[in-house]
Amino acid sequence: MQQKEFEIISIIASRKTEFYINTRNSLLASLPSSVDRTEAASRLRRAIAELDNALFISEEEKTSNIIKAGLSVADLKLDRQPILNLIAQAMSET
Repeated sequence: MQQKEFEIISIIASRKTEFYINTRNSLLASLPSSVDRTEAASRLRRAIAELDNALFISEEEKTSNIIKAGLSVADLKLDRQPILNLIAQAMSET
């Protein structure tokens, strides 16, 4: 793996981590007490890890072919609906 590819993967991994933490905090707070929070967090982590990395690259970055390190997920203006749909689907599977 070349240095540039490694850097891109590291940036995307960082974005996925940030997205996971934000989503986990929101999700766990909204779950009824009867839901196992540890299991929900585990399923969420697995679902986000398996998402296509391209979902965490902004349209601007795709157009310019330049991945900007240090941008927060909120600053990327990602289309969150496909991400949330895939997460919901993955978390509902048994």
